Amino acid sequence: MDYTTAPGYVTDATGRRQFADQVPGQTDGTSLVADDRNQDRNALMYCLEQVDIDPDAEDDTQVWQMLNKAVEAIAVPANAQADQNRQSYYTPAPSSSETTSNVVTLTFTAPHAGRILAMCHFNVSNLQPSQCQAILSISGSSVSGAPSSAVWGDTTVLTMSGSGVMPVNKGDVVTMSATYNVPPSTAQFASVGQTLTFDFQPGAF
Repeated sequence: MDYTTAPGYVTDATGRRQFADQVPGQTDGTSLVADDRNQDRNALMYCLEQVDIDPDAEDDTQVWQMLNKAVEAIAVPANAQADQNRQSYYTPAPSSSETTSNVVTLTFTAPHAGRILAMCHFNVSNLQPSQCQAILSISGSSVSGAPSSAVWGDTTVLTMSGSGVMPVNKGDVVTMSATYNVPPSTAQFASVGQTLTFDFQPGAF
């Protein structure tokens, strides 16, 4: 939106282009042009559409309804609490069915806007080959500017821990994965205890 550019506008003390009344014999006033009227209406209609309100020319409360729905969509209730930590463990038992990669995954639907803090730990035996790989990924955020996946990774032979943070919007379905890989060329199994934990912190950050 912008201030009027219709013929006959005046500029007020703060520099805003404003409409002026017609004063017979003194000023012609500001012309009423389609661009000015359509701009205001189109901007308001866009706001109604974003919160799924059907336009109704007989309802003078729709702008107020739109404001309330918009606030409700992003507001965090005063009694909102951080979600409990959720943990998932993988402790492999020696068997020929084991592979060179183990993945632990958690999925969470954000009840409010906020952020996810995910943490992973890999309790690696020193019997594992060198250059093992640990990866933590967090994906599923619809926040503008958020990365498609927040990733932490490390490569070593000993115990590894990592964390990542992702901002989320209400309703986002977030997937967190902790992956442990050993080089396939070693012909060894990825025998490791894995822990994946997350906290959800409601609020705007």
